Formats: sequence, C-alpha cells, structure tokens
Amino acid sequence: QFYMLKNQEQTKIPPPGAHELLHTVLLEPMLETGSPARLAFLARLLAGGVRSSHPDFLKRFLPKLKPVFDRCLPHQDKLVRKCTRKLLRESLRGLGETRACLNSQHIRKWPQEDASNPFECSSMIAWIAPESHHLEEAAALVSTYAEQPLRTVLARTEEDMKRKDD
Repeated sequence: QFYMLKNQEQTKIPPPGAHELLHTVLLEPMLETGSPARLAFLARLLAGGVRSSHPDFLKRFLPKLKPVFDRCLPHQDKLVRKCTRKLLRESLRGLGETRACLNSQHIRKWPQEDASNPFECSSMIAWIAPESHHLEEAAALVSTYAEQPLRTVLARTEEDMKRKDD
C-alpha cells in the first residue's frame, strides 16, 4: 500500500498504474533531456517497463512511444541509437510474443514434475497471447522504423554503386 500525508494524517492511496509511471517517470523526462547518456539510460529503463507490459497496454502506449523513436533512432550518439533499438525490439516482443503472465493477480502454482497429464498442468499457467490487432501494430512499427529506413539505405547504396561505375 502507498500512503500519502495529507493534513498531518496518513491516507491510503492506490499505487500509481504502470501507464502513469512509464509516462511520468520515464517518458516525459526522456522527451525533455538533452544529455545523450541520460537519454540512453531512460530508453533502457523504458524498454524494461515495456518488456513486461500486456499487449493491450502497449498498444495504447505506442502513440506516446513514437515520438521517442522519432527522436532517438536517428540520434547522433551511438549509445542512444542502440538503446532505442532495444526499446523498439522490446516493444515488438511485447506486442507479438506469447509468454506466461507475470501479473501477481494471475500467478498460479507451477505444475509439479510428477503430474500424470502434462496438458492438465499447462492449464494452471495463465498465458498472454497476441491477437491479430497486436500483430498489426507490430507490423506497422517494423514498417515505419525498420523497413523504410533500410530501403532508404539500400537505395543510397545502389546510387553510390552506379556513380562508381560511371
């Protein structure tokens, strides 16, 4: 439980949600900072938060992540680009990867090795599986931040090769 002092008495308040924490603690300072080292550090922290997020949450959070990608992927500092690529990779994993649910409300006892039917045991674990709209968002991210820049680089390389031949 979180407590807040208000008029000299403790009041129980609910803990801030993950969305609020990621936005207030990491995203806002990231868009304001000018230090490359701080920018890279915040990108790695944000990647850790994104990695464990539910795909539905991540889909709602993507519009706030896109300015980070736009600012940091073409950044001059190599470490900032590297950490932002990790953030992009973790965002894609969060949208498209099937994994066990890590939310404490859904944790169930791990199946014992001596269980007679493994299919009964697997039903004891809550799974997060991507849906088609999550995969569409992941495809849009790949198209915008990986495929289009790669096509640009390949087109420039072809132009350079033609110039050398002439």
